[in-house]
Amino acid sequence: MGLMLLTFFISNVYAQDSKIITGKIQTTTGSGIAGAVLRALPSKKTTQTDNEGNFSFSISSTDKTIEVSSLGFLSKIQTFLL
Repeated sequence: MGLMLLTFFISNVYAQDSKIITGKIQTTTGSGIAGAVLRALPSKKTTQTDNEGNFSFSISSTDKTIEVSSLGFLSKIQTFLL
């Protein structure tokens, strides 16, 4: 199983009481991971990375955890403070 890194940025969208998270999922050597699935918890909203490992999605203001998974890699769970 390979390891993956999660890098992301959070932007506030006040009118919708949500956050936009953008970032990149990559291997430990820096290659982007295409098709990785990100799931925000507790809302369970999901998105998938593009061919270069980039992603952007809107999550609820109550979401505090992102779970990332991809075939052939160990899953990663990242908790953050907004």
